[in-house]
Amino acid sequence: MNVHHEKRIVHCSPARMFAVIVDVESYPQFLPGWRDVHIRSDDNNLMIVDQQIGIGPVSWRFTSSASYNRPEQVTIRSQDGPFRALEIDWKLSGADNNSCAIELKMQVEFSSALVQRLMKRMFVISSRNIVSLFEQRARVYQRNVISSDAE
Repeated sequence: MNVHHEKRIVHCSPARMFAVIVDVESYPQFLPGWRDVHIRSDDNNLMIVDQQIGIGPVSWRFTSSASYNRPEQVTIRSQDGPFRALEIDWKLSGADNNSCAIELKMQVEFSSALVQRLMKRMFVISSRNIVSLFEQRARVYQRNVISSDAE
């Protein structure tokens, strides 16, 4: 099983970071390897999401569930497509609009040795940068909200 655990402070509010995490349909715009995302349902703090990820000409489709407690926690699970087990847990906390403590735990077990060989590199690279990518996206989101408010 591939594991990544990270704790850090980012410069945005928990509410803004939460909004970016649950905006799964925008993942292909800022997460390497994400090709397509469609929310199948979003009811009672539970999303069912169809996704496509890939490397070069190879891609996989899978379905995941995301349960959430706004704005403190998001839990993502899948046992579909390339994953024997995918577990992602985001925990957010902070008392102001300028910073947020993030704890991210990711555990991934791929469905086969071949998928493991293909996807492990993507997992390692993505996991090193994932919080930074979400923080950058939150800044873009912030600029877009400010621009919309000014119009």
